[in-house]
Amino acid sequence: TVPLDRLEEFLTLLRQVAIRHKLRIPVMGHAGDGNIHPIILYDSDSATSKESASKAFEEICRDAIRMDGSVSGEHGIGTQKIKLFREQLELHEGKEALRLMKEIKRIFDPKGIMNPGKYVEAA
Repeated sequence: TVPLDRLEEFLTLLRQVAIRHKLRIPVMGHAGDGNIHPIILYDSDSATSKESASKAFEEICRDAIRMDGSVSGEHGIGTQKIKLFREQLELHEGKEALRLMKEIKRIFDPKGIMNPGKYVEAA
């Protein structure tokens, strides 16, 4: 997700990422609120193609973060985006936000049995 006033810039950067990595990256989403879903198409049988897709994914997410956007606007973080989410928090919200999330997790899940090792702990 990116701020609406930066949507055109983001789509231009996304196109450049696709060209640089020799990938097709069609886009769908909710342009009215800046919530964009790039779909990185790659050859799953090719290690080189997978690596290019992974690098493109990280570049796209970091571009969104740099534009005061988010790595996730509506579908959650998941394990694939956790490292990027941490970068986003540290850049925009500061380390205090992550510390607070970990404290809330500890209060509601003192035994660490709810989704162990995911999301908050991974960040």
